[in-house]
Amino acid sequence: MSYRTLSLIPLVLSLALWLPACSPSSTAENEAAAPDVAAHVDAAALAAAEGWLALVDADDYEASWQATGTLFQQEVSAGEWRDSMTQVREDMGAVTERRLHDQTLETVMPGVPEGVYLMLEYRSVFERQPQGAELVVLARQDDGSWGVIGYFLQ
Repeated sequence: MSYRTLSLIPLVLSLALWLPACSPSSTAENEAAAPDVAAHVDAAALAAAEGWLALVDADDYEASWQATGTLFQQEVSAGEWRDSMTQVREDMGAVTERRLHDQTLETVMPGVPEGVYLMLEYRSVFERQPQGAELVVLARQDDGSWGVIGYFLQ
């Protein structure tokens, strides 16, 4: 299975551990492994991630880029984002199912300033890829809100 990194942020080092370990499995196994992850995730962060994913799912790449955090916008131009996502959706198709599987909260990550970072791992089904995983990385912004700073697919 190939990996697609849609953010150029140097989070790749810390995420290198996540990607190989994240081998999507059956829905029943996913539910048994993490039955109630959403109940333990900061509600504002979860709303930010899922609102952002809804923009991506609607193919509104301009709005999804505008809704990202400062770190994302500094590393990925709106055009690069649009082109990357257009290619991914052509290859994988639309998301038909997505379920939050895990979360990780960090304060120190390589290549980015110290801060509060939340990684949300979803198990996803795409039209042309029945077993997939998405990782949405959020950072607490200066105003206290959460912003997406990374998006990774497997």
